[in-house]
Amino acid sequence: MEHQDIQVIGGVKHLPDEILIMIFSQLRQRSYLKGVLLVCKQWAKNAVGLLWGCAEFKHGRLLRDKDVLALAENCQNIMSLRLHDCGQITSASVAALVSNCNNLRELQVERCELVDHVAFLGLPDKALKHLWSLSLQSRSLTNAAISPIIRAAPMIQYLYLDNCSITDAALPAISRLKNLIELHVSGNAGITTAELAVMAHGTDIRAIHFDNFSYTVEELWGRGLRYRRIGHFHYFEQ
Repeated sequence: MEHQDIQVIGGVKHLPDEILIMIFSQLRQRSYLKGVLLVCKQWAKNAVGLLWGCAEFKHGRLLRDKDVLALAENCQNIMSLRLHDCGQITSASVAALVSNCNNLRELQVERCELVDHVAFLGLPDKALKHLWSLSLQSRSLTNAAISPIIRAAPMIQYLYLDNCSITDAALPAISRLKNLIELHVSGNAGITTAELAVMAHGTDIRAIHFDNFSYTVEELWGRGLRYRRIGHFHYFEQ
């Protein structure tokens, strides 16, 4: 069946794309969305991204930049994307993805060693204002990525930076995430327990995961300012 012009329901063809997307997002079954695709070109354009509400590539060794670019161009309403072990994709395609897909709520780019801070440079402030969970677990990720990410995605609640190459110098930028609930930074040799404790004191973070331990802010700062060592995590106590 080919796309047809809308002629039956008066006024529908004048609805803006934003309203159509909102309506289509309420359809709970994929079969309904597939029916929408057949109505007309405008409806198809606005519904196809919802079919890709969550895309996951756990074994992405065959995934290339052209595939990610196609996703960025055709599925701009995607809300959750997981790229794991994609050794052939680069910062260029991820940059296009985060620039075009402004509705992202969750993004995972893990063990994609050709993706570094360049993927996030140039993002406008609050470009990813809906993003609440971000995982960038890769040795290629350095401090240079942190500030651009914080500016573009200020609403992040869960931040996973395990096994990256970030240092204490990145922690002040991370502390500016006012909605941050959990921070995961295990496997970063440049991060020290003392600086993590200082950062936790100035935020509402509920838990910090570091070197296979999980700490609440209450555990770190509930007793004040005198320096103490519990296990291998240092904090201050009164």
